[in-house]
Amino acid sequence: MDYNAYRRNEPDRFLKWTNHNGAVGRYKSIEEFFKATGLEEHGILADYDIFVNARPSEKGRTCESGDYDLRLKKNANVVDAGIVLPQITEDFTGKAPDLGCYELGQEPPHYGPRGF
Repeated sequence: MDYNAYRRNEPDRFLKWTNHNGAVGRYKSIEEFFKATGLEEHGILADYDIFVNARPSEKGRTCESGDYDLRLKKNANVVDAGIVLPQITEDFTGKAPDLGCYELGQEPPHYGPRGF
């Protein structure tokens, strides 16, 4: 695990982690998690404000595909924060691949039926 972005959900806890031996650790920061496990050396914190239009889901509300726009904002801390993965992130546009589902400046892929 490395080069991931995380959103803090609790002010006093970043992550609860169970390792392959079943030992449980609770960590207050990415730095503390890395020091204890060696994982997420390049991990970063992010929030909904990195996206063009995203917010927490609302209990009892059904989401429509147009309710969110998960393209990154130009100044988001996840832009150019990734690493090249052959055959996966080769088409990046900046200094390095972006974290997230879409590369900044590229059109998102089209899923589903297409008009001909």
